[in-house]
Amino acid sequence: MRNALLITALLLGLAAATSSSAQSAPAAAPPAAAQAGPWRELLAADLAFVRSTLETRYIYAVYPGAIDWEAVHGPALARATEAAAQVKDFAGYRSVLSQYVSAFRDPHLRLNFGIQVSRYQWPGLALRYRDGRYLVGTSRLAGVTQGAEITACDGTQMDQWIDELAALDIGVPGVESTRASLAGRLLVDAGNPFYRRPAHCTIGGVETTLAWTPISAEAWAAATAPSTEIRDVATGLSSFGSNGEWIRLPAMTPRSKADADLYHEVIRQAQGLRKRDVIVFDVRGNGGGSYNWFMAILNALYGHDYASYYARERLRITPVFVAATFKAPPKDAPPDPFATPADTDLDSVIDDVRQVTLPNGHDVTVMGTSDEARRARPAGGPPANPVSARVYVLTDYGCGSSCMSFVDEMLQFPGVRQVGLPTGVDMRSGSPLPYPLPSTTATLLVPSMVRENRVRGENVPWLPSSRFHGDIADTAALQRWIREDVMRESARPEG
Repeated sequence: MRNALLITALLLGLAAATSSSAQSAPAAAPPAAAQAGPWRELLAADLAFVRSTLETRYIYAVYPGAIDWEAVHGPALARATEAAAQVKDFAGYRSVLSQYVSAFRDPHLRLNFGIQVSRYQWPGLALRYRDGRYLVGTSRLAGVTQGAEITACDGTQMDQWIDELAALDIGVPGVESTRASLAGRLLVDAGNPFYRRPAHCTIGGVETTLAWTPISAEAWAAATAPSTEIRDVATGLSSFGSNGEWIRLPAMTPRSKADADLYHEVIRQAQGLRKRDVIVFDVRGNGGGSYNWFMAILNALYGHDYASYYARERLRITPVFVAATFKAPPKDAPPDPFATPADTDLDSVIDDVRQVTLPNGHDVTVMGTSDEARRARPAGGPPANPVSARVYVLTDYGCGSSCMSFVDEMLQFPGVRQVGLPTGVDMRSGSPLPYPLPSTTATLLVPSMVRENRVRGENVPWLPSSRFHGDIADTAALQRWIREDVMRESARPEG
């Protein structure tokens, strides 16, 4: 009862002090000494819950794989326990939990916080990452113009700064998608006691002193909003040139019945696109979803026999689940409101579900078949390719999870090229399940499955054969680039 009252009191106080939507100035927070004890107590309960959940529900704690569980978890827990002594408020509480989870470098393992702090410190600058460079996206600092490049802060190169920030947040160091997602958070201090605030940065070749000043979260969000963003968020087809087709897929699972209808329309029209001069699959910002939808498009476009011959990467995978989290589909499931297409090829190789007790004592559920021949490419040569169009897959850093699985399949088709920017990254883990923290401040998403035998490695992005050097959100510029530059380099596919 006491803990429940403590949580309620802290959250009510925090809501008053941190509401980012309030129009008036935030209420002053209680003195640090008054906050420290309760937040540490709350952290202790949530940290114990996260630890217990990971140990029993996280696939890499249960099933030997890419992560050496003991080697990673032991030091991560020790660091979190030590850092807890420095926590005096929500910012420190959040950081300790985030650092603990981010130690596993698993993009499918994450914390979603439902509340945020309302006051930041910033130096009047905001960064954006573009084409390997860190550029000023917003400037209220005299003498510093938008677009100027920042090459180092306090003598440390920018990539290293991002790697340090990735350890405080949830990010995979050393990859472009992390640099792009965290660049905008580098020059903002949300009161994190573990954040190393830069004092000087080299901007446009000039050493510049940073003067950090307060700003509300609302004002900071408005000041640092990107001048352009991907606005093409609707699934569908559009003309591309005189005889081309642009297929926009912003997600691999429809988000509404209306969106599902648009997806079905793409599937219905796909066969009629075969004689186009060019087809572009635009998956910018596509965070994933279900294989079924994109396979339905590929089966319609290429015909089942041709698609089945080449698109076999997902068929080689053996899903292994934490047994305690596995639930077989109910026999009397309600009707699917989206009419999700069936992936008959995938269904044919997942016809055996069995529970296995591992040497470490954990139980896992294995889906698949021991008949490797059923996962192999069909005997004989491939059918004739019915698609005469040049086919491109346009990616950006936001292509993740099953969007990357889509690229896995597409790049098996002869002549298909990936263009744009590198994709995001992921591990072989998947199927994250939600676990609300006892405090209710956040939800922990824990991968319950690993995709054994996946060919693509852990946290390895797909790299484009032709890289776009402009603003990836500028669709018109991308289309000009593909017409005028990329298509001149490509030949029609064979096979």
